[in-house]
Amino acid sequence: MTDSKTCRPYAMPPCAHHTTSPTYQGCPTLPTYDTPKCEKTCNSLYKANDFNNDKSKAKSAYNVHGEANMKAEISTNGPIEVSVRVYEDFETYTGGVYQHVTGKYLGGHAMKCIGYGTDATTNQKYWLVTNSWNETWGENGYIRILRGVNEIGIENNNSAGMPLIN
Repeated sequence: MTDSKTCRPYAMPPCAHHTTSPTYQGCPTLPTYDTPKCEKTCNSLYKANDFNNDKSKAKSAYNVHGEANMKAEISTNGPIEVSVRVYEDFETYTGGVYQHVTGKYLGGHAMKCIGYGTDATTNQKYWLVTNSWNETWGENGYIRILRGVNEIGIENNNSAGMPLIN
């Protein structure tokens, strides 16, 4: 799979994660794909940059723990990377403020927390998180996870960083 929009596009095609989609086929049961070879050049159609200059670089990286620190980091510096524990009911999330209720533990998952708020209907505090499973999952690719109680471990082990400004 090659395109002109990215230096190294994903080797695996997009698929509908834990949902049905008119746009994507269902995802195959893992493991199906071999780990792609690490290429150190951009694909031939990509002209925006060379491989070395297409990377995002940081001058520092650090951990962010707890509701207050996460809110401050997001408000000051933008999105942070979060790691969570995934359960079966996470896979079938379709909307609302998520709280683990049922199903066995499936493993860990990393996502990007881009904000926080309070649901107008339920008055529940939440983290606004974007998932990598495309726009057919959850709330157009997003999930709102209950905030302030370390739901599925979201307030435990997060990463942020300061970009390297040239």
